[in-house]
Amino acid sequence: MTPFEFGAWDGAVSGFTPIEWAGTRLYKGIPVNGSSCVRGFDKAGFIMGTSAGAYNFWYIENQSNDTLAPFSKRSNEETRYRSEPSISKRYTFPAATLDSLKSAFQQYLHLNLSDISYASWPNPFAGLATSSSLTKSLSDLKVVDASEDGQTIPLWGQIQPARGLSFIIAWDDAGDAAPYNWNNGTNLRHTYLAAKAAGLDFPIVPPAPTFINRNYTHRPVFFGCDAKLTSQQSEKSPIVLYLANAPYSAYTNYSYTQSQTSREQMSEIFTNSFNLVTQGNGTLDSEWPVCLGCAVIDRSLARVGTERTKQCQSCFDRYCWDGTEDNGVPGVVDLPLALDPGYGFLEWNKTHPF
Repeated sequence: MTPFEFGAWDGAVSGFTPIEWAGTRLYKGIPVNGSSCVRGFDKAGFIMGTSAGAYNFWYIENQSNDTLAPFSKRSNEETRYRSEPSISKRYTFPAATLDSLKSAFQQYLHLNLSDISYASWPNPFAGLATSSSLTKSLSDLKVVDASEDGQTIPLWGQIQPARGLSFIIAWDDAGDAAPYNWNNGTNLRHTYLAAKAAGLDFPIVPPAPTFINRNYTHRPVFFGCDAKLTSQQSEKSPIVLYLANAPYSAYTNYSYTQSQTSREQMSEIFTNSFNLVTQGNGTLDSEWPVCLGCAVIDRSLARVGTERTKQCQSCFDRYCWDGTEDNGVPGVVDLPLALDPGYGFLEWNKTHPF
């Protein structure tokens, strides 16, 4: 979903329709009701609700004691009911909350579990040759949070050949590193595996232990600087800058389920994000802006046969993954403040009790 269109590049749909008319049921591209079309499905609240809808996975996880439908946005039982302050700001939905939601929908709206587990959209792709046999015959589509396939970072639409991108910034806030729910690179790895299977150009991404053991979730790292370290060994692959939510000036692993975010929290988030992206406004590396610029233009230089400058090569030596994997058993991802490593969470939380 974008502000302009609804659809997918491949899979069961392989097509797009204008988001403005997404409420119109079509068959072979023609409105089923020839006298009227439907607008209004492009409301921000409905789109955000659809894209974040994962009730199906949350319910299955609770019913199976977290053994089925593992969802990347879920946190661990270990930190859910701690009485002492925890570095983890995230929590999952208790079974009682999910059951009460199910009961309310059944009682007041007469909807069953299947009805409330998905967002229902009129199918604009029915009867199209590009649709799968199942999609062709459906009157409605059941839509869920796309990260249920393990790719929380929405890169799939960016890496299609038609886009021709040479540089991508991938921001990871999946919270998939237990027990404190920072990050471990799993979602970027899943995109690489999916791209490789589909024959798309994308950097090779190592397994999660390498991210943790080489500290890639606490500092910037580029993937794909060397074309040999891409899925198709081609300079058509974009270079990907991986940035993960991490504590630089604040512990910002807040719960994505909280209904409100205070001004103080937003200020901490913005300041921490600024410090992460700029490496403390150059405090951690005064050359970081140059290194970022080098990565942005690198593919363009290669296309015109221009060699990297010595300064850019020095940057790449420091920030590019060199293909080495370190898949030993990693320690717990318990990150300190990058700009003040001696200022631990418990001390920080005394003046930031969010």
